[in-house]
Amino acid sequence: MLCFLALAAGCDDGPGAANGQAADARMDQGPQDAAPGDAARDLGLPDAAPDAAPLPELPTVEQALDTVDPFIGTGGQAFGYAAETPAAQVPLGMVRLGPDTTAGGVHPPFHHFSGFHFDDPDVRGFSHTHFVGTGAPDYGQLRVLPYGALDGDPWDRFVAMAPGSQQASPGRYAVRLVEPAVDVALTASARAGLHRYRFEQAGQLLVDAASTVADDHEALDAQIEVTPDGLEGQVTWRGSLTSRTRPQTLFFSIAVEGAAPVTQVWDAEGVRDGQAAQGTEAGALVPVAAGATVVLRVGVSYVDRVGARSNRAEVAGDFDAVAAAARAEWARVFGRARFAGGTAAQRRMVQTAQYHAYAMPTRFDDGDGRYRGLDGSIHTADGWRHYTDLSLWDTFRTLHPWYELTDPDTERDCLNSLLAMARDGGVMPRWPAAASYGSSMIGSSADLLFAGGLAKGIAGVDYDAAFDALWIHAGGDPPPDALFGARGGMADYLALGYLPHDRHGGSVSRTVEFVYSDAMLAPMAAALGRPEAAELAARAGWYANLYDPAQGLLVPRNADGSFERVTPDRNYYSGGPYVEGSALHWTFSVLHDPLGYAALRGGPDVLAADLEALFAESRLGQGIRDTRSPDGHYWHGNEPMLHAVWLFQDVGRPDRLGHWLRAIQRVIYLDTPDGLPGNDDGGTMSAWYLFAAAGLYPVAGSDRYRLGPPLFPVVELLTAGGPLRIEAPGASGEAQQVVGVWLDGEPVEGFEITHAELLAGQTLRFALAPVE
Repeated sequence: MLCFLALAAGCDDGPGAANGQAADARMDQGPQDAAPGDAARDLGLPDAAPDAAPLPELPTVEQALDTVDPFIGTGGQAFGYAAETPAAQVPLGMVRLGPDTTAGGVHPPFHHFSGFHFDDPDVRGFSHTHFVGTGAPDYGQLRVLPYGALDGDPWDRFVAMAPGSQQASPGRYAVRLVEPAVDVALTASARAGLHRYRFEQAGQLLVDAASTVADDHEALDAQIEVTPDGLEGQVTWRGSLTSRTRPQTLFFSIAVEGAAPVTQVWDAEGVRDGQAAQGTEAGALVPVAAGATVVLRVGVSYVDRVGARSNRAEVAGDFDAVAAAARAEWARVFGRARFAGGTAAQRRMVQTAQYHAYAMPTRFDDGDGRYRGLDGSIHTADGWRHYTDLSLWDTFRTLHPWYELTDPDTERDCLNSLLAMARDGGVMPRWPAAASYGSSMIGSSADLLFAGGLAKGIAGVDYDAAFDALWIHAGGDPPPDALFGARGGMADYLALGYLPHDRHGGSVSRTVEFVYSDAMLAPMAAALGRPEAAELAARAGWYANLYDPAQGLLVPRNADGSFERVTPDRNYYSGGPYVEGSALHWTFSVLHDPLGYAALRGGPDVLAADLEALFAESRLGQGIRDTRSPDGHYWHGNEPMLHAVWLFQDVGRPDRLGHWLRAIQRVIYLDTPDGLPGNDDGGTMSAWYLFAAAGLYPVAGSDRYRLGPPLFPVVELLTAGGPLRIEAPGASGEAQQVVGVWLDGEPVEGFEITHAELLAGQTLRFALAPVE
């Protein structure tokens, strides 16, 4: 989550439609007088997989696509705003052509990270670039707004949308505007957007070359000029995340069809006759006659105008043909995971989660393979699709493991993109945004992607070169003149086994992240025959250096070895020992060694009791859905907590896993505009839902998956080994626990399975039982 980036920007704390109210049914807390370690240890495991029972048929890909609702996650208030957008795009496209909305000219950044909020009645126009699900307002370049007669300056204009007229589906968006009366339809390819505007009355298109999502992120220099077939130009802007290394520049080329010739442009002085404009404000007015249909074909590039012109050819066909091609691209990825059964709401939720899992990262190379690197220079992607906008601190946990399992080709491209960034910029990035070291959040999350890729056998990546790049930050700090400082504080970390609180901000959270990365880099180093493997393996237990038995928490520790007292459920956003969370959140962040951590705390029963309290004392435990503000206990809206429920399996409590997993799925995830738990963080929350729906959870950076109760009776995943069918007869939204698992008829022991086993298998079958 990146909400902290915009806290200072102001926030509308008004109540959301589904927030701050009791859920449909309060959560059953279970027998409170039973010790957490006593029940469900001996479940009477069946001797064999249950007999085949009638199971629902898998949907076709077209049926799955028709179930997607791109408006899920586009609303919500405060921390419950998921920052999705209904923009038209292809999977992981450079162009996300969609609406930037407002309420009478008011659009606080905290509720418009993606440019869109479902509750807004008005639209500022339709821009070509957007973040998806992040907590930072950025992008929003090259905005087009149908408008009537203009009186005054052309920027900061908006038009009312006809209530209920917005429509969105994979690859397509449409809306009707009120005055002027215009039917808007948008679609996109990887690097180009196609607009169609049908005007009932005379008007014009305001083409704003200087637009941005956030009003306070002004263009540094925008240029637009009239060409024989339309318009061309570029804009250099400074964004909150995309410009942390340097300002970014977008080039564009627009073919205009069906409009009168352009004779007027604008700059910071206002509208004037002319054929070109430049400055912090720059745009063109495209006149449109009554009854006319205007088509804009827009190519964009981060390399040059030549690239923009070439990329424009991707939308050379008629509108319906381009929209059909975009839908076909979505059909390709939707064929990799199918879900059968469940309620209509659950099907909408899971199919939309799959859609959101391919909204971001962002394609960044032109059609000829050229891209702008983190050094600001032009390079060529030879043999891979180059991606950026990789929210790694979030996505390493669920999204990239989802690609590793169901789409290894995409994950290979992500890995090669990161490796190219390390070559181009000199240091492996943590949150690359456009051609910039975004540097947001903490740790060195790329470690987990490369460790996971190697562990899961994703070929076509130079893992030796990757380890060399990763060791720059795992073995110390980068040189002082590096473009990115990576982990930071490594001298103290290596000397003390933790980051001391009296020397480093975020000391607990950063130490936990460093330790997890090192634990997963150790087997990677060993597989590559690197001598650093032993040192990294020794660091895997350093989380214990922050455990204070007196408080029962991972707490800040000073350089002299003394522990600081903390308030367990106090949330920190910036400053302090914890990053975006509380002591309770970070105390359970030891996914790589749950049994070792349990032993440190007094055994599995103690850890189970502490986990139960974490959930029971949260708003979720009270049956309340309120995502507007962080919960100091269990808070599903933030990444350090995403794995916590799966720890119940490690401490012998599959019944409590089943209880709380279903509570999260039933209360936190809804098929409504405010139906996600917070920023989707580039698909992270959505990918969590996908894994949980399939009965799996990845131990990121390893080859292992936890097993839990699937939400759907039948799931089919297309892996590198072929189709994997997951069957869970009787699976439903009620609390259920796993009492047996079989892979191709052979029992799976320990509620854990490896990646290789999944790839080699054909049918993974679960036996479920109700949670008493």
